[in-house]
Parts: sequence; C-alpha cells; structure tokens
Amino acid sequence: MSALHNFPTIDDYVKNWQQLSPISQFREVQLSENQHEHRPLVSIITVVFNAASVLEATLESVFQQTYEQIEYILIDGGSTDATLSIIQQYQSQISFYLSEPDRGLYDAMNKGISLCHGQLVGILNAGDVYVPSAIAVMVEQHLLYSQNILTGNCYEGNAKEPDKPFLVKGDSQKLAYRMVPHTAVFIPRYCYQQWGLYHLKYQIASDYDLLCRFKDQGVLFSNVDQVISITEPRGVSGNYYLTEWEYSQIRLSYHLVPKINALLFSFRSFLTITIHTILEKLGLWQWVEERLYHGIR
Repeated sequence: MSALHNFPTIDDYVKNWQQLSPISQFREVQLSENQHEHRPLVSIITVVFNAASVLEATLESVFQQTYEQIEYILIDGGSTDATLSIIQQYQSQISFYLSEPDRGLYDAMNKGISLCHGQLVGILNAGDVYVPSAIAVMVEQHLLYSQNILTGNCYEGNAKEPDKPFLVKGDSQKLAYRMVPHTAVFIPRYCYQQWGLYHLKYQIASDYDLLCRFKDQGVLFSNVDQVISITEPRGVSGNYYLTEWEYSQIRLSYHLVPKINALLFSFRSFLTITIHTILEKLGLWQWVEERLYHGIR
C-alpha cells in the first residue's frame, strides 16, 4: 500500500466556500425528505465550460432518470456563452449550481464533490448522457455492495461513423493497466472523505490516478455489466501520447503490478499509439479496429 501524498481534500475546498466570489451563482433546492436506507441519496456532478450546444442533453438525461432520489450539482468554469442561461432555465430541478473560474476540469470536479451530500457519487461531463435506468441500476448494486466502487459500461461516440459507437467495458480487473469509462463509475462518498480528491498535477489522467489510489488503499470494485452512459467522441483524453505518459507515471506510483510489468506495458502502449497514428493517417485504422476489436474497447 502506497503512502498518500498531498492530495486535495474535501476540507481544503470547504474552507473556500466562505469566500465565494461576487460573480459566482449559487442556489440550493430543498431535497425530498423521503430518504431511507433502501433509497439512498445519489449525488450527480456535471462540470461544464462553454458547452451550451450540448449541455441540455446532459441535463435532460439526469432529469429523466427512473430513480428519483438525486442531488444534482453543476459546476461551471465561468462560461462566456449561453451555458449559464441554460443552467438558470433549469434551476428548479438543480440542487446546486456554481459559476466561477477554476483551475481546470479536475478542480471543478473537486468543487462539486466537496458540495455533495449523497452516499454515492457519479460524475457526468457536459455532452455525455446517462441511459434512463443508469442510477437505478447503480443504486441496486450499491445496496448489495455499499463499500465498493461500481464500474459500468458505456458507449463512446464514433466521430467517423456516428451510428457505430464503441462499447467500452468497465472491467476494473484491468485497472492496473488501463482506465475504465469514467462516466460509468459511481464512488461511495466515504472514499473521497478518507483518501482525497482529484490530483491537480495531471492534465488528463487524474481520474485514473484517483481510482488506482483507492484500489491501492484496499477499496473493492464491483463490475456492473450494463451500459450506464453514452459519451461524446474523445476530447482532451484524445491526446494519446500525453494520456499514456501520465498513465505510465501513475502505474509506477502505485504497486498494483510489478514495476517491470508497468514499464513493459507502457512501452507496448507507446508503440501501439505510434502504429495507430500511422494507420489513421493512411485511413486504415477504422478498418483495423473493427476487425480486431469488433467495436469493443
């Protein structure tokens, strides 16, 4: 088990809520009092920045969930488009919203986590959506494995062939080597309380670092073999070389696999990325991926 090193904590962020800037917007909506052990409160956090064109689909996917006991928190990074206007249109259905500049994606996620009250926490980025039964499915599993992190599957958008999305499996047994789909991960809030929030030193892979840290601390994972979310084609994490560079640092920071295995896997990954890049420039990658992986990542 690795030692914990200077990760942001919920307390670090709570201290700042007494100094909210004048330009920030904050609203609290009374949650239903119909809460008991079989209907735990679930907190969903959406972080957004200048995403007015895709935000409403994300909001609607949360509002249309078959499970009702939801606390919904939106963290906006100080958008200059119509994002804040859209949030305000839906404010009666939103538990909290905040709009102010931040230090990036993971800082915004940390703000949302520090504000939430649910036993179980999910993060859904602007532009991504949940399937209607997503939260109900995860709550059912949470009631069986209340201390476990839950990982589901997702469909990832295919920019070249939108009608052929990729199925990304949430197999946590492979976490020592690769990330599971983050939008299909639900984490008990106690994990954040005990072992910290997203590290701000990574540009792309702090979600991977967080899950490896929790696993390294002995938290168990339960795989839910159902599609939970549908995501847009890869955005910031589409920078494959930077992603793998950060992944390689994280693998070496924890002892989930022997160091030599981590190094060999990173070498293989960089080689695969290079081949991928060449094939993509030649217009052959889509053909190769379909035949090798059959649409499953």
